[in-house]
Formats: sequence, C-alpha cells, structure tokens
Amino acid sequence: MERMGRMKKRSFVSMALCLTLLFSVLSNVWTGAAFAKESRAAIVVSVEGTVMVTKAGGSTEYRAFEDMSLSQGDHIRTEAGSNVVLQVVDQEDEVTIGENTELYISSLVEADDGGKKSKLKMWAGSLWFKVKKLVNADDEFEVETPTAVMGVRGSNGYIETKLGQIYALMTSGVLETTPTTDNGGHSDSANVYPGQQINLLDESGEFSEYVTPIDIKGFVGSAPPSVIQQLLTTIQIIREENEQFVQDVGDGAKKVDPKSGLKLDSSDELQKFGANLTNLIANIAKEALDAKKLPANDVQQLIEKANQATQGDKIDLNNVKPYDPSVGLDPSVQQAKREQMERLKNERERQQENEKRQQQERLRQNAALQQQLEAERKRLEEANKKAKEEQEKKANEQYIQQLTAAERLRFEQDQRNAEEQKKRQEAKQQQNQGNTPTNNNTPTGGGTGGDDGGTGGDGGSGGDTTPPTGTLRINHPTDSQTETTHDYVTLYVTGSSDTSKVTIADNQSFTGAITRDFVKTSGYDFMMITYPLTKGYGDYTIFVKLRDAAGNESPIYSSSIKYKEGTVGLPQRTVKLTTNKTADELLHLNHGESLDLNVELDKFAENDRFYAAEVHIAINEGLFANPGDYTDHGPGYLFDGNVSESVLGEQFDPVAHEAVLKYVITNFKESGTAVGPDNVPAISTPSKLVTLHLDVHNTMEGVTEGAITIKNVILVNKNGDRIVNLNTSTTPLLYKVYPGEPR
Repeated sequence: MERMGRMKKRSFVSMALCLTLLFSVLSNVWTGAAFAKESRAAIVVSVEGTVMVTKAGGSTEYRAFEDMSLSQGDHIRTEAGSNVVLQVVDQEDEVTIGENTELYISSLVEADDGGKKSKLKMWAGSLWFKVKKLVNADDEFEVETPTAVMGVRGSNGYIETKLGQIYALMTSGVLETTPTTDNGGHSDSANVYPGQQINLLDESGEFSEYVTPIDIKGFVGSAPPSVIQQLLTTIQIIREENEQFVQDVGDGAKKVDPKSGLKLDSSDELQKFGANLTNLIANIAKEALDAKKLPANDVQQLIEKANQATQGDKIDLNNVKPYDPSVGLDPSVQQAKREQMERLKNERERQQENEKRQQQERLRQNAALQQQLEAERKRLEEANKKAKEEQEKKANEQYIQQLTAAERLRFEQDQRNAEEQKKRQEAKQQQNQGNTPTNNNTPTGGGTGGDDGGTGGDGGSGGDTTPPTGTLRINHPTDSQTETTHDYVTLYVTGSSDTSKVTIADNQSFTGAITRDFVKTSGYDFMMITYPLTKGYGDYTIFVKLRDAAGNESPIYSSSIKYKEGTVGLPQRTVKLTTNKTADELLHLNHGESLDLNVELDKFAENDRFYAAEVHIAINEGLFANPGDYTDHGPGYLFDGNVSESVLGEQFDPVAHEAVLKYVITNFKESGTAVGPDNVPAISTPSKLVTLHLDVHNTMEGVTEGAITIKNVILVNKNGDRIVNLNTSTTPLLYKVYPGEPR
C-alpha cells in the first residue's frame, strides 16, 4: 500500500515518459537477447586516438582505456584517426573498430540453452572481426547495419557502412547476409564466402546479385590502416580456416550456395580455389605496401611472422602471384559477375568522390560559419561589456548609498582631485603639442637673437614622455578592505586621461599578469575589475601599472588584502551528493530496494547564508523519483518546514537518455507577519538540504548501469544576490541495478 501511495504522487506525464523509456529498452532486450540468463562482458584490448564510451542507460561519455569492461547496452564512438580493439572475454572473439564509427553493443548474454549471443549494431563506420569457430549450434555473432544483418561463424572479415552503402568481405569463413525489414527493396539473403564481397547499394534486388569477387584495390583504399594491420596479424588463422573450408567442401560437409556464383564441383577446382585464397592475402599485403597504407617495415615484419608460423608456401612480397577473381566462379555467371564487379567498383569510386566533394564543401561552409561565429562573438562581447559596465555602475551606486556622510565626502573629494588631475594632464598635453616642431628636420627656436647675439628660445621638444598616473583600491573605491572570505576581489583603479591599458598581477615582477583596456565604469572616474585569488588562503598584494598609447608606464601601485577562511581550517561552500549506501552497495542494488539520496552542504560562512535554493540532479535508468516523496526539514536539515515551501519536479531528456530531478525550496513570510524568516544559518558542519527517496527498478534480463550527477545548483540570499563560487562535486555516483521479477 505504501508503494502504491508513493507511485500515485508521480505526475501522469512523468509516468508516461518513464514507461515509454522502460518499454523501449525492454523491446530491445527481448528482441536482442530473449531468455537471457547471464550477462557477458567485453574488454578493451587497445586504444588509439579518441574513443568515447557511453555506458548502458547513461548519457555521459567516458574516454575508453585499456582493460575497460564493456557490457550489453554500451555505446562506442571513435573519432577521426582513432580505433579500438575489443575482445569478448569468454570466447576471445575480437573486433577492431575503425575511425569515425558509431556502434552499440545490442546483445552480450548467455541464454538458457547455453547459446552465447554477441550482437553489435553499427550505424556508421567500419570494423574488422575475428570470430573463433562457434562451438554451440545456438551461438550467434551478428553485426547489424541499417540495411542488413550479418551473421558470422568462425570467420575473418570486414564490414563498412557509409553514405547509404553496406560493404562487406570475407577472407575466411562464411557471412550470412539477411535484409532488415526497412531495407528499401532488397529481398532474400545471401552467403558471402572466402574471397568474396558484397556491396549493397541504395537500390532493390536480391542480395546475391551484389556478391562478387573481392576488389583488392578498392578494399585497401577504403579500409582504415588499423583494419589492414589486424588482417595481416591473422594471416595464419585465415590460411588454416580456408584449408579447412576447402576440405569440408570436398568431403561434402559444407555446401556452397550456387546463388553466390561459386561452382566448386571438382577437386581440381577446389585446389585452385584454395591456392587463389592464399594469393588473395599476399596481394592485399602487396597493395597495402604499394598504397603506403602501413609503414613498409611494419608490413614486412607481419609477413615474416606469418611465414614463420606456416608449413605451407611462404609469402614473398617481391614475387606475389596474381589473384584471379574468376577462379571458382560458375562459367555461366562469370561474365555477369565481372560486369557487376566493375559496376559496383565504379559506383563505389563515385560515392567516394562525392564524399570527398561533400567534405570539401563542409570545410568551406565551416570556414564561413567560423566567420559568422567570430562576428557574433564580438557582438556578444561588446554587449556583455556594456551590460557589465551597467551592472558595475548600479552596484557602485548601491554601495555609495551605504557610505557614511564622511565617507561620501571623501569619495567626492577623490573624484574632484581626479578631475583636477585630468585637467592638468590635458593642459600639459596641449602645451607639449604647442611646442611640437612643425619641421621634422629643424626645430624652431622660441625667439630670435638680438644684435648683441642674444640666445634664441628653447628648441622644440620630442614626443610626450610623461607617464600616466592613477590609484588602486581593493573592494572599496576610496578605502581598501584588508580582509575577505571570498576567493576574488574587486579592484577600483583610477587613471589619468591618457591611460589606455592596465596590467594586474599578484607579484611585483608581473609574472602571469593580465592586461586589459582601461575603460572607466560608466558614470564614475574609476574602472572596476574582478580579480581572482588563485593561491588559496593567505596574504595577497595586488600590483597594478598603467600604460598610455605612447608606451609610457606609470609607477607600480599596490594594495594588500588577506584572504581568510570563512570557517577556520575547512574549505568553503561545498555541495555534494551522498546516499545511505556505500560505494560498493551502490554497485549491487537489487530490484525492489529503495535508495535515499542526500544533497549535503557544508562550510557556508556568515556572508554566504542563503534564503532559497534550486538543485538539478540527473539520474539514469533503474532509479525513479516520486514527486512529494522527499524530506527537507527536521533535525539535520537546513530549512524550517514551518516557514518554507518546496517542490520536486521531474523532466525526462530523451536525447541525453536521463531524467533530471528539479528541487526548489524557499523561505517565505506569512501573511500578516511583520518580519519574515532570515537567511538560513551559517553552515559549519555537513547539513542536508533535502533527501530524495528513490525507488530501485529493473525487470529486464541484464544489469542496468547508470550515474547520479549534480547538473546545477542555484543559491540566492534574501536580498536577491546569488551565492557564487560553489565547490560543487562533479563526480558522478555510479550504480548498478540487478534484475528481479515485476511486482
């Protein structure tokens, strides 16, 4: 009854979104791993470049690393020039994923019948697979693309999906290619045998029509270097599998589908076919060398290693026997296959050329976009600059209103002094300009000498060398403060009218200094600058020097302040998530449990007290929140339930695949009450803002993984000022939910 009561509090929209998400996930699992009883795992064997992994049910991408464990539901994305090698732990099947690939592990389980299901879904990109002979008849290894599902049994091959094309080939083993339901008109299925390829274009027809002998040059030109390297490391395995294939066909243990175009009726034709497959691998190695797909030394070393492992013919890259695509073909279809192979080759080259042109066009558009973005950036920078000046002006006006009469008089006197200094400087500049020589070569004297040989006046002076002058104050326009509990200060810098630049540093040598244009805050005779205190607690001396357009520098001005702890000995303004479970227990949650999630705050000084709070928390599948089922008052909590109001909402993000919980609480003044509540007290020990009571659910076959993450925290005091520089934990709380029966 308690669970039913809690579930009724969830809004209908939130419930609908959760059910939609749950049913979509269940449908994927039921179709991809029916009757699964045990999850399996894959590990990352090697990584090159940038490879990102999104764990099942999550939205955060993590960089892949060696020995990283992957499971059903994980997404993998590789960037340009990157690749990753995965190995299925219990069968040692390997997959090399090439660059610019997006792939999803749709199934990685062991069924009740003992069959091991390994299924990958690839939307774009390429991969090389090395699948050991499947022992159990119910074992499956499949790769699904937008057009076809490809099942492999004891095979080495390559699959690529790009620009609407599906391209696959086999160097050993058999690939059973079956159309998907939305294949755009393709029908039937086709087997791809060793030495064959299938190139599915965006047109209708039977799959078998697109099965042809391998186009070596086209394959090597298209495949990433990592794929070619993996192929060359498995030469001996490929040879052994092909020898077994030839033997099985000869013994009648294997039948060859005549729709593939192969006709291997005689032992002589079989032997030629087997020898031609050996020549195929040698020709791929030679083409990789000629096309400079891999360094020559690397290719030679891989060939030498393969030669050492074989008892048969060695590969000599200087004397490679040609690969004959007509060997093993049914004479009645040879001409048709050759024509089809040529047509598909031309179409593939045309598509590659189109891709190249499109890439160049994208680069051109990107350049234009960059120009637009730069213009927009400058516009926003100018708008932000004006907005900041206006904000600083208002802040300063509010501050001046708080000054005592004596402080205001001193401030006004400083302004008058600065204005008088400005006038003197301008007069001096005009005088210097009046003495500037009109002839660039001969200075004009101030007067002429008399008959008695009197001396002339002063010669003309050169450029102005008078340095600018100014002042520096910290956190106050007239009297610097000496202490602060914030990790930043506001500098009030004045400068004479000729000042164009201001340079600021926390050391007298100005190492790591920042320089800005000197622009006075609108309506005032100083410039306000926010400056961070980056070296932790302690004494700071801020140094400033001014520069004019002629390059003249002012004396160095300085002012000191002490950055002290709001609460002695401990860091400030901490916001983090905690639970009633240990880290290990979070990784072993069971269906039907509950989880208490706390938002904890600590070390908020007197001047960091707040009146209202808003927190956004992201959760993934397996955890559910019920609006209304939370605790935010009582012993250990910050807010008083008698003078505060709160609400918990939920919004599902289908793109990020996560639910964002939004909790808001604020104090309020009751009607008829003269004085309302103040900000919450200063926080010196960990205190709870709220505890969310989450339900743990998983009625799927496999383990659900996810993370709990703080997305945003907003704290506002009674005056409406936001508390900034929060030390908010960004480390996610990782969890796993093990399945159970629906209740």
